Order: sequence, then structure tokens, then C-alpha cells
Amino acid sequence: MSKFRSCSWKCSDMGKSLCGAGGLVWTPPHPLLRKALSHRGRGVKDTNFVGMTTRAVRKGTLRARALRRTQTVEEKTLWLALRNRFLNVKFRRQWPMGGYVVDFVCFEAKLIVELDGSQHAEEAARDYDAVRTEFLEAGGFTVLRFWNNEVRKNLEGVLLEIQKRLP
Repeated sequence: MSKFRSCSWKCSDMGKSLCGAGGLVWTPPHPLLRKALSHRGRGVKDTNFVGMTTRAVRKGTLRARALRRTQTVEEKTLWLALRNRFLNVKFRRQWPMGGYVVDFVCFEAKLIVELDGSQHAEEAARDYDAVRTEFLEAGGFTVLRFWNNEVRKNLEGVLLEIQKRLP
């Protein structure tokens, strides 16, 4: 069995491809590209080997990227208010942290802001959120939770609450 896996989607950049599991894998480049890559002006004669130049992408990173592309209206609204160094601190959105993806995080203030929709009102979701919050607080972070309708109806109040927790 070959150590290379071929995939349906291919990037033109040196044979990188995105596999069905969501990670980058190395596939052998096109034979003409392989020859061009091997003669980089160093007198290399072996055209059968091309060094690996890709890095593994973690599953959480791929999930975070997907969540950034499919934000809710409330997440977009809050992000527009927090981005560009809100009160001189940097926030990141949809950031992977230890198996979870948090909505917004400020590492300088050790602050996490989570927006919850109606699905978080169910008992199973509340239990999951409690475990998640406990895990994040064990890492030294303060977790602020807001309902989506709070952001929709009272964005200024939400921003004031966040501002209270910043250094």
C-alpha cells in the first residue's frame, strides 16, 4: 500500500491536497512538476524524490476555520465591535483551545466570550457548557456568556460588561 493518498481536490502548489478527513496530506506531484522541482540549480540528479513541505493541520484548526466562515449574525455583530484592538487588546474569533473552539478570546486579559443561542437552553447543552467552562477556567481564563438576543438588543451593555473584565 502506498504511503501517498490521492484526493479529489488538488491544489496547484506542489501536489498538496485536502483529504476527506479534513487534513492536508502529501500526494506525489505531477511528473513534469517533479522534474522541475528537483533541478533547483543545485545539480540534483534524482527526480524521484521531492521533500515534504506541508505541515499537518490540526482538526480543531479546520473546525475553527469552518466556523469563521459560517458565523451567526450575532457573532458577526460582536466581532465588528471587538476587532481592531477593542480598548487596546486583541481578540481572536473562533479559536481552538484544548478540544473546544471558543467564540472570542483575548489572551492578554485571559478572557473568553461565548455567545449562546437557543440550543444552549436545553439541559444536555447546559451540562456540556458547564464542563467546557470548567475546563477553560482551569486554564486561567474567565468565561463570559451572553445570549444571542442580548447582543441583538443590547450590544452596548454587552460591550460594557466585556470592558469591565479587561485590564
